[in-house]
Amino acid sequence: MKKLIFILSICFCSLLSNAQEERDRALAYQYFRNGDFDKAVDLFEKLYNDNPNLEYYQNLFATYKELKDYTSMEKLANKQAKKDRRDARYLIDLGYAYKLQEKTKKATELYDDIVKNLLPEEAFITNTAHSFESYREIDYALQTYEKGNKLLRDPLHYSFDIASLYFAQNKNEEAINSLLDFIKANNYEFDKVYSYIQTEQNKPEVYTELESQLYSRIQKNPGEDIYPEVLIWLKLQKKDFAGAFIQARALDKRKNEDGERILNIAQQASDEGAYDDAIKAFEYLIQKGNQNRLFITAKMLLLNTRKTKITKGYNYTKEDVLVLKNEYLGFLKEFGKSPATAQTMCDLANLEALYINDLDSAIVLLTEVVSMPGINRDIKNRAKLELGDYYVMNDEYWESTLLYSQVDKEDKDGIIGEEARFKNAKLSYYKGEFEWAQAQLDVLKGSTSELIANDALQLSVFIIDNTGMDTIFTPMEMFATADLLIFQNKFERAIAIMDSIPRLFSKHSLTDDIYMAKAKICIKKLDYTGAVTWLNYIAKSDEYKTDILGDDAMYILANIYEKNLNDTPKAMEYYKDIMLHYKDSVYLTEARKKFRMLRGDKLQEE
Repeated sequence: MKKLIFILSICFCSLLSNAQEERDRALAYQYFRNGDFDKAVDLFEKLYNDNPNLEYYQNLFATYKELKDYTSMEKLANKQAKKDRRDARYLIDLGYAYKLQEKTKKATELYDDIVKNLLPEEAFITNTAHSFESYREIDYALQTYEKGNKLLRDPLHYSFDIASLYFAQNKNEEAINSLLDFIKANNYEFDKVYSYIQTEQNKPEVYTELESQLYSRIQKNPGEDIYPEVLIWLKLQKKDFAGAFIQARALDKRKNEDGERILNIAQQASDEGAYDDAIKAFEYLIQKGNQNRLFITAKMLLLNTRKTKITKGYNYTKEDVLVLKNEYLGFLKEFGKSPATAQTMCDLANLEALYINDLDSAIVLLTEVVSMPGINRDIKNRAKLELGDYYVMNDEYWESTLLYSQVDKEDKDGIIGEEARFKNAKLSYYKGEFEWAQAQLDVLKGSTSELIANDALQLSVFIIDNTGMDTIFTPMEMFATADLLIFQNKFERAIAIMDSIPRLFSKHSLTDDIYMAKAKICIKKLDYTGAVTWLNYIAKSDEYKTDILGDDAMYILANIYEKNLNDTPKAMEYYKDIMLHYKDSVYLTEARKKFRMLRGDKLQEE
């Protein structure tokens, strides 16, 4: 019984002691956070003396530093170093205390000795280097890693860490050399290096140095695949698709590959508008012959890229599109009309309808697609949507709404279904059925697709603004007709109708919408100077800049100056205008981000 009471009393005392320690610990941290270092030091000293663990040591060391009690820092680090001779961090702390007391010679001798007596253990080497880094002793951290490479008998073991330190010293040549050494030693660590360069070292001078060293290594090691791989990545970062293709083609031939790498480059080039580079890459794949598994894919994508190239700027001749049409027909003659070529049939129908103005041929093609057995459901529904569009262009509204409704029913919970509902609503708008259009748009405002929801909201607000107070809907009906003509790429007729609205109905509320529509026509035709003119009628007008299209005009102007006219100061001016005068704009966050980026701020990842 006495023994049990003794044990219980010991446990009780231990609990009391632990509770007191936690109270002292919490109070010490509070004093430190509040800047009451004199009070904090007493508690941390007590805690450390009672329990000399790493946490209490580090906090006591930091508190001495805040009090500028460098002598106590020295004594504490020296005491801890003697207790744990296998942890160099305490000796490095001691050297730091020496430096704070301007005992530079003693610090240097100590640091030299630490590197000299480095243990051949990876964890020890790594921790020692990190401790040097924590005090910005970059040279000693480098010496530690380099000595570590020798001790571990692996000359490239710490090459990535060494590269990071060289970058910290702005020694790009040495840093890139170490990164390439790291890739050579770690063939599967490409992504680690790419991510590091993009997030930490995304600087033109770094890319220039990397490119120079890559070419040098390729010349010295012509049979090595690693360096061309990195060079291809670098070329793609710089959007030098021609250069990326040259390197990829050399690798493809040497390794007898199937062209997957080149297909990816071609698709990226096409997406970025580098159509000629994409076309060359697709043609190379086709030249590999019809036994290659990518042959048909390359032919289909080549046709699509050629189509995009000649139609994107609406600056093409009738001969251009007819030649392209014959290429499509040749492809379908060679490979037939089947589920595998259905997308190409849709692309040809688009060319027929929008650029050759042969709606009948487009409708026949898409009718074949939607009635084709075994076709991919999404392709079929997309074909129905496009077929509905072409019926709209042909003034066959009943056929259009029937097709849109079919897609809505077949993909009720999907994005394509929501797009079909939006097209039905817009069809009602084109026909001047504004109340019915409004009812459908109200439902679409809650769409799961942000793009469709925004489009629905924008069209809804537009209808309300221009019909709510009017008893005469004629101007709105005329504008809707012009909108349909723009959709059909019949720009001259659309402009003629829009120009007649202010003549027939002076000072109508559609004036700024007409300016915006004309600006968008200019953008479709790549006439950016013309677009700027029309947009400025909104952005610089006291009447319109505070209206609903004011921030739209500002944001489009900023984008044009940034991306198309390469006028950074002007782009920044418009982004700043949004930040200052359009606090509730949907563009506010993006405008702030782009302004900071153009100013040169280093943005953190969201």
